[in-house]
Amino acid sequence: MLKRLTDLLDWIYKKKCYFCKSSKEAVKMCSKCYEEMDFLPVKPSRTVKGKKVYCAGIYSKNLQKLIRGLKYHNQRDLAFYLAQFMSEYFEKISDKKDYEVGMPVFERKCVRAIIEKNGKIAVQRGRAGDCKILGGGMDGEEDFETALSREVLEEGGLILCPGSMQLLGEIEEKRRDLFETDKIYHCHTYFFACTVEERTTEPHMTESEKAKGYHLEWMTPEEIVKANEPFSKEPWIYRDTAFVKMMMEGNL
Repeated sequence: MLKRLTDLLDWIYKKKCYFCKSSKEAVKMCSKCYEEMDFLPVKPSRTVKGKKVYCAGIYSKNLQKLIRGLKYHNQRDLAFYLAQFMSEYFEKISDKKDYEVGMPVFERKCVRAIIEKNGKIAVQRGRAGDCKILGGGMDGEEDFETALSREVLEEGGLILCPGSMQLLGEIEEKRRDLFETDKIYHCHTYFFACTVEERTTEPHMTESEKAKGYHLEWMTPEEIVKANEPFSKEPWIYRDTAFVKMMMEGNL
């Protein structure tokens, strides 16, 4: 009886989308209007007193109306959607904060190749089913193209077309180092769209990669995300999967 009364009240005082006014969803912000808000790339917009400042979205259209509704029009129900928007953005910034201030820092730069063919991306796939985007750390004074050419050749036996690289975005990781636990691991991973030649060669993988059964495979973004679900606690899997999701959502 109570449920029927609640349903009746919900029908009489049905919430309408504050933005489009026409959605059939009985919510303050319908899913369509929420998805129309644009995320900015995951990178600092400026630095204030040595601290990086991030900007999550573009202050226009629905995001502008959301903020103004909260600030000036007492639309308190909208706070949930702003919190959700901010949470989704900051989940993309991989800072585990599992370290202590003042610990020495090991800083590293890495490159990753987004090589697409017929809607599929080249990945290194392990025997366990996990997927890694081709790429790795930069050695010495290598530039981006030299490092990525070497990594793509070593891990996948693919030959990078010179001059084909286009920067898509960066993911910044900051956490306690897995191997030297008294240090902070601070890594900048740059993802590049690039093309490869039709001819291939034999990969030159590390002994660890061979032991784990890694091999070249072509997978759709959706397949990569699904395959990596059981391995999401591994930092490198989390990073690569997060970037693939950003590609799928158009948030680059």
